[in-house]
Amino acid sequence: MSMERRDLFKLAGVAAAVAVVPSVTGCASGSATPTSFIKKASGKSVVIIGGGWGGLTMAKELRKQDKSIDVTVVEKKDIFMSCPVSNLYLGGLESMSLAQLTHDFYAPAKIHGYTFIQGEVTEINRAGKIINTTSGALSYEILVLSPGIAYDYEKQFPTWDTAKINAVAHACPAALMPGSEHLALKRQLDNMDDGNVIIVPPESGKFRCPPAPYERTAMVANYIKKEGIQGKVIVLDKRPGKFAKAAAFKEAWKDEFADIVDYRGSSKVTDVDTIAKTITYTDGEGKSHTEEYQVCSLMPINKCSPITTMAGIKTNGAGFAA
Repeated sequence: MSMERRDLFKLAGVAAAVAVVPSVTGCASGSATPTSFIKKASGKSVVIIGGGWGGLTMAKELRKQDKSIDVTVVEKKDIFMSCPVSNLYLGGLESMSLAQLTHDFYAPAKIHGYTFIQGEVTEINRAGKIINTTSGALSYEILVLSPGIAYDYEKQFPTWDTAKINAVAHACPAALMPGSEHLALKRQLDNMDDGNVIIVPPESGKFRCPPAPYERTAMVANYIKKEGIQGKVIVLDKRPGKFAKAAAFKEAWKDEFADIVDYRGSSKVTDVDTIAKTITYTDGEGKSHTEEYQVCSLMPINKCSPITTMAGIKTNGAGFAA
């Protein structure tokens, strides 16, 4: 029996986290039909691309509501790591460890009765309802996209070349996508000497978890305070002091970390020297300043995952699904 997208949303209840892709001609056509499949659609079949919170929640809820739906999750990573609550880990709170943030994909798949396939999607043929991955091909009746975000350094720093972007991305982890970025940033914090931590929120547009940069500010400030590090957490924010939950964060910073948190609104970052560990920015009056840092977390503008455009979904000027 065929499923409608609205029925899928009713079953899963996670419409805000994922996108169900219709099969329409003229979009994201692929190559010839594969001669063999690692899994072929039979009956009510749903393939979910992305094994983050959105994708796994969709898989769990679909199976919970209707055991006749054959659900498959495709994810390129081999370990799940939670981005939500990861700031507690970065802040050194004893209540949150790396082990609590991570788990394997196979145990929940077995518990909830869906299939997990580790592999990277290389092609989406919506006309033929076929996905090619590095682990093989599979077909579907309904495709669900929950692939997460990508970073748009090029939009935020149009004069930087690829080498510069890579250097900054590695030296100043954004840590908005779970995995190596969080581990790298945590290691930098654990090994830092006295000095400043600079946090740069995405300068414009929508981005993953709008309160995250400001929550991270508080958590890192807590770490500095607890460890007795002589330094500040400097926030270079393009916004003029107006951001998600601003009043609550500013009150907490003032009450708990008045001598540590230094929020500088209307600040536009123009350069980062990863060797000298300096960051240059202009203030609201257009004056240029340079600050030294021990640790820097630079979060660039966000956009949708390349999987979205691979599926033939149009994006808007902000880089998200139109």
